[in-house]
Amino acid sequence: MPHDIFLAVCYGIHLGYPCNMQTEGLMMIKVGFGIICVLATALTYTMINRRRERILQGMLERGERLSAMEIKRLGDKAPTFRYMI
Repeated sequence: MPHDIFLAVCYGIHLGYPCNMQTEGLMMIKVGFGIICVLATALTYTMINRRRERILQGMLERGERLSAMEIKRLGDKAPTFRYMI
């Protein structure tokens, strides 16, 4: 039974109903747009993390240190903060 439910979800839960091409097309556009948004977000987060890694390496080479209070004050702007994907 759970296998049948999984298949119904995968096929868009419209088993037994007539197929409406206009609705299906809009659904595919929404899914495609969602995938593009997720990929763009992942790419942006990766680029931000790489930039922060370079900043942190530069700070370590110059011997600069941030106190725990400074890191807390900076929040997500701190060079030690990383976005998780």
